[in-house]
Amino acid sequence: MNIKKILKITLLLIIFIIPEFAFCSNENKYIIAGALAEEAGDYQAAIIEYQKAISENPENPENIYIYSSLGGIYQYKLKDYSSAIKVYTQGLQLFPQDYDLNLNIMYAYFDLDDIHNGVNYYKIISKISNRNTSYSFPRASLQKIIKEMTQEEIINFCKKYLLINPKDNILIELLSKSYMDKCDYKNAKIEYEKMLDQGYHSSDIYWGLGVCYYYLGNYKDAKTKLKEAKDLGAPVPSRYFDMIEQKLKSSKNR
Repeated sequence: MNIKKILKITLLLIIFIIPEFAFCSNENKYIIAGALAEEAGDYQAAIIEYQKAISENPENPENIYIYSSLGGIYQYKLKDYSSAIKVYTQGLQLFPQDYDLNLNIMYAYFDLDDIHNGVNYYKIISKISNRNTSYSFPRASLQKIIKEMTQEEIINFCKKYLLINPKDNILIELLSKSYMDKCDYKNAKIEYEKMLDQGYHSSDIYWGLGVCYYYLGNYKDAKTKLKEAKDLGAPVPSRYFDMIEQKLKSSKNR
């Protein structure tokens, strides 16, 4: 259960279990009313209550989640990315090192096709997150960024930002496909294996590894990976397995 959900449940318990709720501060009443309205899907009402809570005590360091909740409503429920950015910016003035606020504002800028600010926050997040934190470029934004790039420029771009964020699986995926397009199966294999090491499993990864192993002469592993890709739903033609079997027989007869 995430923190936001726990907070909402706690607020509900306060209302129904603690009679002294009637005497709590206006700020807390607004927060509770906002959480209840958000839970009920009444987002306009939730916005009003959260804004009241912020106005009541705008610099309360304990209210960081209000900025995340309010910004999240604008961003993910109403698709009002400009308003979301305003809320996140207000929150970041008080909590500049908060991971979630920085992450959400990054995605909000990308949603607005503001690539410059989106990339800037991508860099900022790397400085406040630990190496186990996973975040990535949005696919749609990444495609716009590389649209006019050559294959070599795409590879260099991926390498540059993977130094900043080594766990960006979307960048790793793009890099592996770029190596495949160049028929650089050795480096493509390395990138596909990174995705497996980071816990990502898909038919595309096993398919890519199968092709890499085949062209690198590792026919046994090529057969295994293509079978795993097929088991995960990839339409692997039977002739590919026939080709591998022929290679395996040829290598035995040498």
